[in-house]
Amino acid sequence: MICTDLREERARKDGRIDAMLREMVVLEGLESLSESRPPRSFSMREIGDFIGVSLWTVERIEREALQKIKKQCYDGKL
Repeated sequence: MICTDLREERARKDGRIDAMLREMVVLEGLESLSESRPPRSFSMREIGDFIGVSLWTVERIEREALQKIKKQCYDGKL
């Protein structure tokens, strides 16, 4: 688990989490390619453990991402 400064700004924390999520996806993608298998799925708890945040934070990130996607769909950008 990663210790973070409790005073870390939300935007900075979100940027750090985004980078770690991209790393997780890339690592799994490379592993699956080298092993000639489909990429595996991760539970929300596994994701939280990898990036060092609570399950609640992972759920918040998912909720906000889905809201952004819905907004883009309604705005005709997707």
